[in-house]
Amino acid sequence: MPNGFNTVSPYLQGNNYLDSNTNPSNNFTSTPITLVAGQINKTVDAGFFNLASLSGSVYVDANNNGVRDANETGIAGTTITLTGTDASGNTVSPTTTTDANGNYTVDNLRPGTYTLTESQPSAYLDGKDAVGTQGGTLNNDNISSITLTSGTNGTGNNFGELTPASIGDRVWLDNNANGIQDDGEVGISNATVKLLNADSTVVATTTTGSDGLYSFTNLQPGDYKVQFVQPTGINGVSPANASSDHTVDSDGLISDVVNLSAGENDTTVDSGLYKTASLGNFVFNDAKNNGIQDTTEAGVSGVTVTLTSGGTDGLISTTGDNTTLTKTTNASGSYNFDGLTPGQQYQVGFSNLPAGYQFTQANLGTDDTVDSDASTTTGKTQIVTLASGENNTTVDAGIYQSADDLSITKTDGLTIVTPGQQITYTIAAQNNGLITATNALVSDIMPTNLTNFTWTSVASGGATDNQTSGTGSINDYVTLSPIR
Repeated sequence: MPNGFNTVSPYLQGNNYLDSNTNPSNNFTSTPITLVAGQINKTVDAGFFNLASLSGSVYVDANNNGVRDANETGIAGTTITLTGTDASGNTVSPTTTTDANGNYTVDNLRPGTYTLTESQPSAYLDGKDAVGTQGGTLNNDNISSITLTSGTNGTGNNFGELTPASIGDRVWLDNNANGIQDDGEVGISNATVKLLNADSTVVATTTTGSDGLYSFTNLQPGDYKVQFVQPTGINGVSPANASSDHTVDSDGLISDVVNLSAGENDTTVDSGLYKTASLGNFVFNDAKNNGIQDTTEAGVSGVTVTLTSGGTDGLISTTGDNTTLTKTTNASGSYNFDGLTPGQQYQVGFSNLPAGYQFTQANLGTDDTVDSDASTTTGKTQIVTLASGENNTTVDAGIYQSADDLSITKTDGLTIVTPGQQITYTIAAQNNGLITATNALVSDIMPTNLTNFTWTSVASGGATDNQTSGTGSINDYVTLSPIR
């Protein structure tokens, strides 16, 4: 065997001018040759070659770049199968497995054309493969048409694998619509969640569990978005990205693009949803002026009702962003505002009362469903904050007809008074309001040092119940009809 070679070529392949006559089973000698005088035989040849090999690795391609970088770990125990035909036409199909570092070698190969096939590791997703130094055609988990010549060692036939990624988290009922998962806010079950790829194509669909949680697993690294579908009856969407802490904020109905790397588990993609709220009730004629809706007291139509909301920041005290809505009470005195955002501050104001009416006393008694909430001076109620789906029907205003536009005058018609002169005073009380005033007190208290005075009273213009005469101070309860 010549130095530098490790294998003899196949013996007697049928073409005396081209084949090797070296018999490896007979000490590398040829068959006996008989020469006749003058014969020249140039067909006795000896062929030698070196065996070849193919090698590479199976590894976790952490950055999915198709190259085994220095810090990327190998995958042990993966089966690699070599198939093909050597230069002599022999079919070969040896197998091997990767070592602890993910490396493999198939050696003792004769020159020929071969294919390497990887059995996909079950715990990984298929990544990017790479053709080695001897070239070939790259297929899925397969490198074909690898040509080996004598002594070639084809290296770098690598199979990259990916650790699966996942994405998910929670759909929750955002009671105050602030876009933050606050303590006590529960998950929404059976909500549909869709996973979109970078082209916004739906690649997977799931539903949330009883706790509102969802997850998409076994994902290839790459760009994704998550789309949330509002369940029936839940018509509000919380503001997105309301916090720098993405583990507790909402990402809206469609999230921003999420880039998943190999092995990443992103559990920050959430959606806060809520039911819109409503507010309203009743403006009533508080005939008894007791601040309570008594069963016989009717509603008042046509009263203007203005709803002020806290605007962007939800606070009425920061007036710059407040917004208003206006309605009027219907024929029964009722009003209602719906489609309201929970967590916002709201305040109701009542105005344009019927002529002669004013607000009754506010917040009397312990039953908020029948009292009046409007301030007697501003006509505005207390500030109300609603929860998800709440229908607050306790915001009322009681009004009553005012009878207190009364006036009284006292005159003597004199410009000069002499000592001892008897003086007659005229006291006139009248009702300038719109309704009859009952038990109106006409009072004139005389100084104690004055004596011997009498008075008479005459009713006119519908006034009644007056005393017709008396002595001393006047304290007379009368009924005064309005002056028409």
